[in-house]
Amino acid sequence: MDTSDSQPPAPEILPGGKSPIGWKPLLFGVAAIAIVMAYAYFHQELTLHALAHREDQLREYQAAHPVRLPLILFAIYVVGTGISLPVGIILSIGCGWLFGQWEGTVLVSFAATTGATVGFLISRYLLRDAVYGHFAHLMTSVDELVDRDGAYYLLSLRLVHIIPSWLINLLMGWTTIRMGTFWWATQLGTLPATIFYVYMGQQYKSLQHDLADKGGISRLLTPVNVAVFVLLATVPLVARQVIIARGRGSGVRGQGKGNEEAGK
Repeated sequence: MDTSDSQPPAPEILPGGKSPIGWKPLLFGVAAIAIVMAYAYFHQELTLHALAHREDQLREYQAAHPVRLPLILFAIYVVGTGISLPVGIILSIGCGWLFGQWEGTVLVSFAATTGATVGFLISRYLLRDAVYGHFAHLMTSVDELVDRDGAYYLLSLRLVHIIPSWLINLLMGWTTIRMGTFWWATQLGTLPATIFYVYMGQQYKSLQHDLADKGGISRLLTPVNVAVFVLLATVPLVARQVIIARGRGSGVRGQGKGNEEAGK
């Protein structure tokens, strides 16, 4: 039996609607301090201008260590996303600039999904009991919806980009959605944006020259690039509607066949 894809155990609720927290507040406090310190550091270091300032060093390191650099960036992406730092767009563009479209897309797609899953697990094991302790009735209703249509809800949230990714990881960690379901829906749902941002990054030939001559990210928001992003976001939505329509059609045919047999 694959325990990694199983549902989490139901939170233990004490009389009065409270759940035992124990060591979790201390761990949560330590994690919060670490996140604040990491944000202060990455806010200065992970910008396009900071990458441009180190362009020569990065290219030399890439030539000397063609395998190590992607692994380092993968780890940075996972840690940054896992603790909810806003580093995804810059790292995606940076990976496109360094590695090109295909290698950059593969690296970013798996790094982003791994980081989101780390954030999801942190939320589940640090916060879920506390949330259930105060909102047990509400969360029971939410879990019923998630058990029925959780994958489609998550896929839709990832595709439309209305709710920030870190907040989706946080909220989904409170539910009973399976980790495997969370993984594939996240990877599929974030793929259009991943392709788009990596595509934007690979258009930079030299960050130093391009940023100085043509400006920052805004110069890449051309009508063609925006149209590409809209197209990439539309294809999965259309595919989802086709799947739903086929499912309904199969159900109607099955019901009709059953009625015919009953009539006989």
